[in-house]
Amino acid sequence: MMRSRHAKPAITSRRKRQQEWKRPPAFGSEVCRTRMPLRTSRCHSRTLRSSDGADQARTSLARTRGQPEGSETAQRVAKGNSDAYSPNPLQDPTSYSGYEAWIDSHSEVDMIWYGVNDGGRTGDGDITEVLEHLMHTIHQFGVRGGVDGSFTALMSNSTDESGNSSLYKSNDLYLAMKQAMDNGIFTPDYGAGNDGLLMQEYTYLLNFNMWEFGKEFWDKDSNGVGSLTGEWSDNARTPEDIQTNNSLGYELFNTYFEPVLSKPDVAALRDIFQDNDAGLSGYTPDII
Repeated sequence: MMRSRHAKPAITSRRKRQQEWKRPPAFGSEVCRTRMPLRTSRCHSRTLRSSDGADQARTSLARTRGQPEGSETAQRVAKGNSDAYSPNPLQDPTSYSGYEAWIDSHSEVDMIWYGVNDGGRTGDGDITEVLEHLMHTIHQFGVRGGVDGSFTALMSNSTDESGNSSLYKSNDLYLAMKQAMDNGIFTPDYGAGNDGLLMQEYTYLLNFNMWEFGKEFWDKDSNGVGSLTGEWSDNARTPEDIQTNNSLGYELFNTYFEPVLSKPDVAALRDIFQDNDAGLSGYTPDII
């Protein structure tokens, strides 16, 4: 599974939320700066529900970051990987005019690395890449705070506003992840000692499989079913299996994620992302 991060958004008023792609200070090819962000934007527009929850989420998260109400959440997209750029934008953002100021004025968490394997890319691989890292952003800035109780329940050690570095371990997200790890469902070989990273990855994997997207989009196993063995168990690729083998995760998703998120249509995703970079975004700014 490719580990990338970031894409588009601005979440404004929830009943009348205009989704508009705004180009930040950019680096990379024109293809990356136009076509892929628009595809990601359409993917984003199909993922967030139209409900009052997102307004509440964005407002509360903006406050915790010391940002004024109305500040924007952002998703970054770049082509290849950070080492393909000189200087590396993740290590030296000041080298790109306006980029560091843009980062400081937006809530952002991750980067979608577009076209890592040019020449042999699949549409399903692009879907996985985009959704994984788009979910990282939406989970932190759209789900947490979206419904009553979620701001505390979804706290991680990187979002513990109380100053108590261990408080998150008594809350719902950590307990669900710990159950998944204890039951052999979530078995990462990365992030030792970094619970914030582990919880970020766990919520992506939980969400992806509550929607049964792992079966659909991951590389196929010998039975022709998508699998990520070694990180996520084949015994947790459906809601029913998750309810059996990670009951706290099942409850977590249905309580805090499901009211805010909307499962994108598989056919629509495959229309947007096709093999070898084919497919059209079909994205236009809209009012929800």
